[in-house]
Amino acid sequence: MCLTRAPYRDARLADTQHRDGRLSDTHSLCGMESEEIQGRLLFPSLSELNLSKNCLSSLPSDIGEQGALKILSLRGNGKLRELPPKLGLLKNLWKLELELCPLDGTIQDFLLNSRFPVKDILGFLQSVLEE
Repeated sequence: MCLTRAPYRDARLADTQHRDGRLSDTHSLCGMESEEIQGRLLFPSLSELNLSKNCLSSLPSDIGEQGALKILSLRGNGKLRELPPKLGLLKNLWKLELELCPLDGTIQDFLLNSRFPVKDILGFLQSVLEE
């Protein structure tokens, strides 16, 4: 999953010809450095993202670049064990749905015991990022 795009001149495109003669484009953008990602978001005003029940095992770290994101639903991703530290950069995020995600350690503790789990999870992830 990639949440960023690059201008056409910077995008690494490769035409691939299939056996039946079809052509397809292969985009390799998720490996870009954070500085390159700035200003190249596909949806810079994205406020709600529902990734529920997608069998995700991880999230891309560039999800932290989605500064306008307010609601993120990850429920039902049974292979998702951790969240990327850059998620802690999402200052506008107020709803984080993590039901049926087998998250490990501290994040699971916040979900079970915290009065304000989203705020605590984001603060924890930001502290991990700062280390």
